[in-house]
Amino acid sequence: MISPMIWAELQFLYHSILLGMGMGFLYDSMDSIRKVFSHTSFWVNAEDASFWSIFCYYFFILQFGENNGSIRWFSIAGVCIGWILFRNTLGKLWEKIASFLLEKGKNLCCKILRFLWKPVKIAVQKIKQGGRNTRSRIRTMVVPWKCRLTIWWKLFRIRLRKAFVVEKKKDKIYGKEKEKKIF
Repeated sequence: MISPMIWAELQFLYHSILLGMGMGFLYDSMDSIRKVFSHTSFWVNAEDASFWSIFCYYFFILQFGENNGSIRWFSIAGVCIGWILFRNTLGKLWEKIASFLLEKGKNLCCKILRFLWKPVKIAVQKIKQGGRNTRSRIRTMVVPWKCRLTIWWKLFRIRLRKAFVVEKKKDKIYGKEKEKKIF
């Protein structure tokens, strides 16, 4: 029969090993996400910071919950052993499986989005083609009217000038004609 104190210590070591294995699983999952989706260094650092803060949170919960807040070196060794065990047994396999599943999921999502986007793309192309045809039709209609309006505007200005000019005088000094307008 095992003493209850030794049994409590073994349970504490077991929980430390499980924590290490869980953190190894989480880190390998993040690593497989990084392999499938490219990240900038900012996002890699943000992921690492969140990973280590989650790890520290659960590690201190383990320390304070089961060991009354005192850090024991064999619990740190248990976390390291759990991480190494997971990495050497299931870690490499999990990383390959997770990368494969994420890649297939990414490809499936891209195919679905391309399929859903196709009608929108066709509609945009039709609108652009219609817009080109409409623009050319408008140009063929507007250009002659623009020329007519320009001619009418010039004639209107000439008629206005003639209507409001009272008299023309020669300037005595320079010998040029000067128009005297009413307004």
